[in-house]
Amino acid sequence: MEKDHEEIRKSFAYNIIIVLIAEGGDVIMCYNSSRLVTIILPTYNRAIKLKDCISSVLAQTYSNFELIICDDCSTDETGAVVKQFMTSDKRIRYYRNATRKGLPANRNIGICKAKGKYVFFIEDDMVLDPKCVEILMKSLTLLQSKGTKVGGIAPRLVVQRDRGDHKLGILNYALRRDNEKLNVPCKVSKHTGMRYFNFSCEFNDILEVPDIHACSLYPRNVLEETGGYDEKRFKGNFLYEETDLNYRIRKKGYKLYFESRAVLYHRIANEGGCRVDTLRYCYFFMLNHIKFVTKNFGFRSLYMIPCFLILIAFTGVKGAFYRIMNMLRRV
Repeated sequence: MEKDHEEIRKSFAYNIIIVLIAEGGDVIMCYNSSRLVTIILPTYNRAIKLKDCISSVLAQTYSNFELIICDDCSTDETGAVVKQFMTSDKRIRYYRNATRKGLPANRNIGICKAKGKYVFFIEDDMVLDPKCVEILMKSLTLLQSKGTKVGGIAPRLVVQRDRGDHKLGILNYALRRDNEKLNVPCKVSKHTGMRYFNFSCEFNDILEVPDIHACSLYPRNVLEETGGYDEKRFKGNFLYEETDLNYRIRKKGYKLYFESRAVLYHRIANEGGCRVDTLRYCYFFMLNHIKFVTKNFGFRSLYMIPCFLILIAFTGVKGAFYRIMNMLRRV
């Protein structure tokens, strides 16, 4: 070949297939831009933040998508905000629950309504980089072209908070400090089942990981095969709903990946959604973790749960120490 990489485009009736062939004839990318992606956006009482989120979806360079907004019985102006966007873009569909269903059930409603072969979950306090969906689809397609059973792929998550750390409880504060020290996207403790993650890391390649965050891209058939989210088990802030789903996906032989070149900006809101106060956060964090371990690890949970509780006690003490030292530095 005259060039190291040759791009061949073939058009068949509205299906555009882009094939990248490396020197030597090996296919390194096969990308079909005609595949419909369903973007599922569950929301509750965040009308103001919802505007920026929807705008960022409509600005995607990958234009072949439908946006399904699942409103979990909001009492603010969510419906009016969505309808303004719907008048100018027919790719948006809006469903409002008559009663509160909770986040896992709301996500499952979106899956049932989806028409796309691929499903991308986002949240109402997020803003997508314009190339986010395009990069995720290209990377997923590349993996599939190599015969990989892809269960899901996650973008990089850049966290931006409304206010300072005073909104974080001692436990959450300590856990976040530990997470920020990681130089890998995710690791899972075999002794406690605890997931440690730093999805803000940048890498030059697609990485296989043991778990991915809640705002990830999945083949729809994988979600249907695993039965979607567990609507009954997880309570309160619904922590571990996605970890439970991803664990079941991996048990069926699929692999999970992290693609840091695709970016989501998480502008964390302190109200709306499934936010709870500090004490309830700690309670539901521990409760949902124990439920996750009991469900998925069988007899191993007999030692994993005590190890987890000891870890949490230690982490709480460490978090209090971090807070005190931080306060002393400010004096």
